[in-house]
Amino acid sequence: MSNKDSGIIFVDTENAFRAERVHQIAESGGQDAEEIMKRIFVCRIYYSAHLEAVVRGLAKSIEQYNARLVVIDSIISLHRAEFPGRETLSERQQRLNTILHKLIRLTEIYNVAIVYTNQVQAQPDNFFGGSGSSSGFDSMRAAGGNSMRENI
Repeated sequence: MSNKDSGIIFVDTENAFRAERVHQIAESGGQDAEEIMKRIFVCRIYYSAHLEAVVRGLAKSIEQYNARLVVIDSIISLHRAEFPGRETLSERQQRLNTILHKLIRLTEIYNVAIVYTNQVQAQPDNFFGGSGSSSGFDSMRAAGGNSMRENI
Protein backbone atom coordinates (compact mmCIF):
# COMPACT_ATOMS: atom_id res chain seq x y z
CA MET A 1 0.00 0.00 0.00
CA SER A 2 1.44 3.39 -0.94
CA ASN A 3 1.62 6.51 1.19
CA LYS A 4 -1.01 8.03 -1.09
CA ASP A 5 -3.49 5.51 0.35
CA SER A 6 -2.69 6.27 3.98
CA GLY A 7 -4.48 8.74 6.19
CA ILE A 8 -3.56 11.28 8.80
CA ILE A 9 -5.58 11.81 11.96
CA PHE A 10 -5.32 15.29 13.47
CA VAL A 11 -6.67 15.48 17.03
CA ASP A 12 -7.27 19.18 17.66
CA THR A 13 -7.72 20.31 21.27
CA GLU A 14 -7.08 24.00 20.65
CA ASN A 15 -9.08 24.62 17.45
CA ALA A 16 -5.78 25.28 15.71
CA PHE A 17 -6.07 23.17 12.54
CA ARG A 18 -6.08 25.37 9.45
CA ALA A 19 -6.65 23.98 5.96
CA GLU A 20 -5.05 27.10 4.52
CA ARG A 21 -1.78 26.22 6.21
CA VAL A 22 -1.87 22.68 4.79
CA HIS A 23 -2.40 24.21 1.33
CA GLN A 24 0.60 26.53 1.80
CA ILE A 25 2.88 23.70 2.91
CA ALA A 26 1.72 21.35 0.15
CA GLU A 27 2.09 23.93 -2.59
CA SER A 28 5.55 24.97 -1.40
CA GLY A 29 6.58 21.31 -1.72
CA GLY A 30 5.02 20.88 -5.15
CA GLN A 31 2.29 18.59 -3.81
CA ASP A 32 -1.43 18.50 -4.65
CA ALA A 33 -3.00 20.19 -1.63
CA GLU A 34 -6.50 18.87 -2.35
CA GLU A 35 -5.28 15.27 -2.47
CA ILE A 36 -3.50 15.74 0.84
CA MET A 37 -6.57 17.35 2.42
CA LYS A 38 -8.67 14.33 1.41
CA ARG A 39 -6.40 12.15 3.58
CA ILE A 40 -6.53 14.33 6.71
CA PHE A 41 -9.23 13.52 9.24
CA VAL A 42 -9.67 16.21 11.89
CA CYS A 43 -11.17 15.38 15.26
CA ARG A 44 -12.00 18.44 17.37
CA ILE A 45 -11.77 17.89 21.11
CA TYR A 46 -13.70 20.00 23.61
CA TYR A 47 -12.77 18.72 27.09
CA SER A 48 -10.27 16.36 28.70
CA ALA A 49 -12.63 13.39 29.06
CA HIS A 50 -13.43 13.75 25.34
CA LEU A 51 -9.71 13.49 24.52
CA GLU A 52 -9.39 10.43 26.74
CA ALA A 53 -12.36 8.77 25.00
CA VAL A 54 -10.94 9.54 21.55
CA VAL A 55 -7.56 8.07 22.51
CA ARG A 56 -9.30 4.94 23.88
CA GLY A 57 -11.06 4.51 20.51
CA LEU A 58 -8.13 5.58 18.34
CA ALA A 59 -7.33 2.03 17.19
CA LYS A 60 -10.62 1.84 15.31
CA SER A 61 -9.94 5.18 13.58
CA ILE A 62 -6.39 4.16 12.68
CA GLU A 63 -7.78 1.08 10.97
CA GLN A 64 -10.73 2.90 9.37
CA TYR A 65 -8.59 5.65 7.82
CA ASN A 66 -5.47 3.52 7.31
CA ALA A 67 -3.62 6.18 9.30
CA ARG A 68 0.15 6.20 9.35
CA LEU A 69 0.35 9.48 11.26
CA VAL A 70 -1.60 10.76 14.26
CA VAL A 71 -1.07 14.33 15.45
CA ILE A 72 -2.41 15.51 18.80
CA ASP A 73 -2.28 19.28 19.24
CA SER A 74 -2.00 19.89 22.27
CA ILE A 75 -1.98 16.84 24.48
CA ILE A 76 -2.04 18.72 27.76
CA SER A 77 -3.95 21.96 27.24
CA LEU A 78 -7.38 20.73 28.36
CA HIS A 79 -6.03 18.85 31.35
CA ARG A 80 -4.12 21.93 32.52
CA ALA A 81 -7.26 24.05 32.21
CA GLU A 82 -9.58 21.55 33.91
CA PHE A 83 -7.23 20.38 36.67
CA PRO A 84 -5.56 23.54 37.99
CA GLY A 85 -3.55 23.73 41.18
CA ARG A 86 -1.56 21.28 43.24
CA GLU A 87 -4.63 19.61 44.74
CA THR A 88 -5.57 18.15 41.33
CA LEU A 89 -2.02 17.34 40.21
CA SER A 90 -2.21 13.64 41.06
CA GLU A 91 -5.41 13.02 39.09
CA ARG A 92 -4.14 15.05 36.11
CA GLN A 93 -0.85 13.12 36.09
CA GLN A 94 -2.62 9.76 36.25
CA ARG A 95 -4.96 10.66 33.41
CA LEU A 96 -2.11 11.95 31.21
CA ASN A 97 -0.05 8.87 32.00
CA THR A 98 -2.94 6.64 30.87
CA ILE A 99 -3.18 8.55 27.58
CA LEU A 100 0.57 8.34 26.95
CA HIS A 101 0.73 4.61 27.64
CA LYS A 102 -2.20 3.99 25.29
CA LEU A 103 -0.43 6.00 22.57
CA ILE A 104 2.77 4.00 23.05
CA ARG A 105 0.82 0.75 22.62
CA LEU A 106 -0.85 2.05 19.46
CA THR A 107 2.54 2.86 17.90
CA GLU A 108 3.69 -0.68 18.63
CA ILE A 109 0.55 -2.44 17.42
CA TYR A 110 -0.19 -0.38 14.30
CA ASN A 111 3.27 0.85 13.33
CA VAL A 112 1.87 4.36 13.27
CA ALA A 113 3.76 7.57 14.04
CA ILE A 114 2.17 9.60 16.80
CA VAL A 115 3.27 13.18 17.27
CA TYR A 116 1.93 15.38 20.00
CA THR A 117 2.56 18.96 20.92
CA ASN A 118 2.87 20.07 24.48
CA GLN A 119 2.87 23.37 26.27
CA VAL A 120 5.75 24.91 28.18
CA GLN A 121 5.82 26.62 31.51
CA ALA A 122 8.22 29.03 33.11
CA GLN A 123 10.77 27.74 35.56
CA PRO A 124 11.69 31.02 37.25
CA ASP A 125 14.32 29.51 39.55
CA ASN A 126 16.51 28.93 36.48
CA PHE A 127 15.80 32.35 35.02
CA PHE A 128 17.39 34.35 37.82
CA GLY A 129 20.67 33.01 39.11
CA GLY A 130 20.16 29.45 37.98
CA SER A 131 22.47 27.47 35.76
CA GLY A 132 20.61 28.53 32.61
CA SER A 133 21.61 31.21 30.15
CA SER A 134 20.40 34.78 30.37
CA SER A 135 18.31 34.28 27.21
CA GLY A 136 15.39 32.92 29.21
CA PHE A 137 14.99 29.81 27.03
CA ASP A 138 16.54 27.63 29.70
CA SER A 139 13.85 28.84 32.10
CA MET A 140 11.16 26.95 30.15
CA ARG A 141 10.24 23.31 30.64
CA ALA A 142 7.62 20.98 29.25
CA ALA A 143 4.30 21.20 31.05
CA GLY A 144 2.91 18.04 32.55
CA GLY A 145 5.51 17.11 35.09
CA ASN A 146 7.02 13.67 35.45
CA SER A 147 4.38 11.88 33.37
CA MET A 148 5.34 13.87 30.30
CA ARG A 149 9.10 13.63 30.93
CA GLU A 150 9.14 9.87 31.50
CA ASN A 151 7.19 9.00 28.37
CA ILE A 152 8.99 11.12 25.82
